[in-house]
Amino acid sequence: MPDPVGLSERGVPVGQFHPRAKLSDAEAAQLLELRDRLGHGYGTLARIFGISPSQVRNIVKGRSRLVPVQWREG
Repeated sequence: MPDPVGLSERGVPVGQFHPRAKLSDAEAAQLLELRDRLGHGYGTLARIFGISPSQVRNIVKGRSRLVPVQWREG
């Protein structure tokens, strides 16, 4: 059985299932934990995870990595 794929309300893959995703959902959760627990800035987190500071900001502010509202078999 294939793994489930997270989809937005419009049926677009989200999170690690998006074709241009650079982080897994586990890495995004780790990024948020480092931000909350240790207070790392966007630039520091960007270097750690190999993404841009603006993408870190989008993840922290909830603009990226939306919680899937439905699942389908991938």
